[in-house]
Amino acid sequence: EGADCCAIHRRPCPIRKEENYFFKCSSYQSQVEALLSAEPSLVSPAFRRNEIATTVAEGVRDFSISRAASPWGIPVPRDESQTVYVWFDALLGYLSALYLPHAGADGDGNGDATRDVTLEEA
Repeated sequence: EGADCCAIHRRPCPIRKEENYFFKCSSYQSQVEALLSAEPSLVSPAFRRNEIATTVAEGVRDFSISRAASPWGIPVPRDESQTVYVWFDALLGYLSALYLPHAGADGDGNGDATRDVTLEEA
């Protein structure tokens, strides 16, 4: 009921402090704005494109991509104290899929050569 309570469960929200990894999305503000402007068909329908453009214009914020290690999940490479959020790992999988199909390493068009986007690259 109060400001410190979950609106759904109506229970107090505990305050937590922990170190996490963040995706520095704010570094890409101008690129995101330029992409949305140059490629209007990138987001559809139009009302969603406008919604995203408005949100981006208000300022792209950095966001956490990890949490303190939990017994399940995907460990952050070279940092066992952190676990990657599952949704972020899925996003990397989707980005990897954007590279397919493409010509194989020998240019035969079989798509044998693939490229995965990894957490370390993101």
